[in-house]
Formats: sequence, C-alpha cells, structure tokens
Amino acid sequence: MEPTENFAIFMNPFITPDTTLSNNHGFSLKKENNSNDDFFIDKKYTKNLTKTVPESRLRLFFLIAFLMIFFLICRVFYLQIIKGSEFYSIAEGNRIKTEIIPAPRGIFYDNNNKKLADNLPKFNLLINKNIWTEKKDNLNFINKIIFLTNLSKDEIIEKNFNQIQDEQTDFIVFDINYEKAMILKSNQNNYSEFQLQLSSQRKYYYENLSHTLGYLGKINQDEWKNLKNENYQFIDLIGKVGLEKFYENELRGKHGKIEYEVDSQGRVIKIFPCLPRNSFS
Repeated sequence: MEPTENFAIFMNPFITPDTTLSNNHGFSLKKENNSNDDFFIDKKYTKNLTKTVPESRLRLFFLIAFLMIFFLICRVFYLQIIKGSEFYSIAEGNRIKTEIIPAPRGIFYDNNNKKLADNLPKFNLLINKNIWTEKKDNLNFINKIIFLTNLSKDEIIEKNFNQIQDEQTDFIVFDINYEKAMILKSNQNNYSEFQLQLSSQRKYYYENLSHTLGYLGKINQDEWKNLKNENYQFIDLIGKVGLEKFYENELRGKHGKIEYEVDSQGRVIKIFPCLPRNSFS
C-alpha cells in the first residue's frame, strides 16, 4: 500500500484502497470524477463496486424463463383448443338445469262422452346419480330427502341401491305428495340438488272394461332398447295390453321440458320453457 493511500485512510476511514478492491474476486473499479459526496468519500478515491454475473448463469436463467413460458402456452392451448369443447359442455351442464314435463296421457271416453280412463296428478322427486354418489354421506342432504319423501334413512338407502344399479337412467326417483312438491317448487334455491317432475297415474272407472282398455306398466330393459331414442324416459309407463298398447303412440304424446339458467349458488336466473304436446282422447 502506497504512503498516500495510508494517509488518505488516516484522514478518511471510509475509503477503500485500490489494492484491496483489485484483490477482491468478482469486483471491478470505476473512477467517479463527478461525485459530490465529499463528506464520506474523497474524490480521488471514489469507486463504484459492481458485481459481474457469469454468462453461464444468464443463459440458465433465460432457458428456465423460456421453458416456463413455453409450458404455459402449451397448457393454454390444451385447455382452450383440445379440451375447450368438453369444458364448455361441463360448464353449460352446471349452468343449465333441465326439468322434463311429461305429456299427459290421452283420455278414453265412451259414446256418451263419459270418461273410461283418466289421469291423476303424481309428483316425482328426481336425484341425479352423480349428486347422490357425491353427497350420500352428507347428513343435511339425507335429511332433506327424508323430509320430502317421508321415508326413513334405511328405506332411502335401500331404494337408492336398487335404482343405482340400473344403468338405463341417470336419476333416482321418489314419489312425493302434493304438499312436499309445492315446498320443493317454492324453495328451489334450498333444494338445488333435486328436480321435481310432474307425472300422472292412470285411473280406470270401470273394472269390467279392464281387459279391453288394458293397463300401463314400467318399461323393461328389452323395451327400452327400442324406445330410448323415441323421446321416452326409463321411468315412463307404457301400454302393456289392450287399447293402451294399441294406441300407445297416440296416447303418450311428446314430453316437454323447462330449462333453467342458474348462477353459481343454484339460484334461477332465467327460464326457457318448452311445453309438452298431446293429446289423444
């Protein structure tokens, strides 16, 4: 160290000698002639300490940044282009709920315009099988079903077990009375897991005509193979014998539906009705 440097250190302890800086690995010296900080640092020995980054580290940094951006672009392409239509369908399925409105079955009259067979209203509680699988262990969900159906927990589980095995339909069906149907209809926001379906049950006024008029029955699996593409639901009743079977196509009409647009909380925003068409009498 030169004498002048020792003298400078003695006069100003904040000055770092040239020899000390030059021996420090990775640092370089730069003279500053325009510094105004005379209080701490002498103008003659004013230095800036700069750290040089190795070129290999810069290359590694830019490589990692490029890979991350490339991965994000690929991910966006996969979600928007490849899977876009699938995710759109899922979103629409969550946004739009559909309620099927069965067409009232045609009524039989005699020559004197007296009813021989008529329809009585019946209400069905529908639960999507996916919702049941997801929430079957939720006590609040089970209590709602108990309240609406007046069944015990064991009866509900047994009924669901029998219907869950049936691959022909996506719903589990319960019969409910008028009072509970109106509660469900007027409180859809609190019962967003369920759907209400208005159906009917057949009433025959003259037992002695039962062989002529016939009767209705549930669709079996063999019949379902031919009917599933003809606007039937697996829970529908069809004519099995007699006039009920002979005039099946005329009596059954065509089901309608109501589509609800709902928000993220299940609240109804908009209704798109499509009423059922019938009727033959």
